[in-house]
Amino acid sequence: MATETEIANRAMQKLGAKRILAFGDTSTKEGREISAAWDQVRRGELRRANWNFAITRASLAAIVATPVYGFSYAHALPDLCLRIIDVSSDNTTSSVLSVGDYARESLADGTQVVASDNTPLWVRYVRDVTNVAIWDVMFCEVMATQLALQLCQQITDSNSRKEALEAEYRWQSRDARNADAIENPPDQLPDDEWNEARL
Repeated sequence: MATETEIANRAMQKLGAKRILAFGDTSTKEGREISAAWDQVRRGELRRANWNFAITRASLAAIVATPVYGFSYAHALPDLCLRIIDVSSDNTTSSVLSVGDYARESLADGTQVVASDNTPLWVRYVRDVTNVAIWDVMFCEVMATQLALQLCQQITDSNSRKEALEAEYRWQSRDARNADAIENPPDQLPDDEWNEARL
């Protein structure tokens, strides 16, 4: 189980920089740079993939605000939603809506899902997980590498180190996503007319 300090120090190790004593300590340049970048890097990494530890579900009721045209209803997104995985018209996997049946848009009062259906929408989404104790160990390493990559110019000013970190990030991210995906059963796609006609 990692801590913010351990992940930050792993990033500093990759940079060959001084370690911090505690996460949030801004008495050193390294601490200030980590504190400034942490939230943005975390949200970006979580949004990049469907990490199992960050996936959750919610039911969205239609709200008063309506889209100007195209769709009839708006549904407020859950707090901390970083990325929508799928939207269903009920709580079964056979009713997943096609992309044209809904959209994620920003209306006047915030980011919402717009749809033609006013019944509750069921969404699976990636949420912003700030509790590092529940992060996957491979995600922790990806986060540390991305943090090091983002801070490389400010802390080391080394182009060669940045290039090495970019390569490391690519293979680490691929391996972590593959390992994460293996833990899920294959998606069961609903039958369509073409498949049914072949039977």
